[in-house]
Amino acid sequence: MPIQFGSRLRSAIANATFFDKTQDDTTVGKLNMANTDTASGDPVNNAQREINISKALVSPATTLGNAAQIATNELSRLQVYRVAGDSAPVVLNTIVFSSQPIDGAEIIIIGQDDTNTVTINFNDSQNGQYINGNATLKRGYVLRLIWDSGLERFIEIGRNF
Repeated sequence: MPIQFGSRLRSAIANATFFDKTQDDTTVGKLNMANTDTASGDPVNNAQREINISKALVSPATTLGNAAQIATNELSRLQVYRVAGDSAPVVLNTIVFSSQPIDGAEIIIIGQDDTNTVTINFNDSQNGQYINGNATLKRGYVLRLIWDSGLERFIEIGRNF
């Protein structure tokens, strides 16, 4: 029996009209972020965290000194960093990133200056970067990397120069 105007509302009528979130139904499934049913996929334990992961992080332009590090975000899958040398060309020989982002995160680094360039060197150490030769970022030069948590390295996936 559907809910009708003026009728008394009882749980039996409401549950039959809508749904019970604790029981599966042929019309709707459980409404629970921790639902582990195979058809539903992985549970979502923190909805805000999942939303944050899906958003791109775009940093303001940052000037770097020699041996500076870029502080990556641990949650964003897409991160864009705009960089320039601090009043001079800068060479980053050691680890460029100060933290490990989520596995598979794409890091895009964009050079902002033709004079105060940033050079990123190959570095085969934990949190280092596997790149196809050293990369000097001038104005508009872009280096794209992906974080691989198995290798614990940032790996170059492309550049536009």
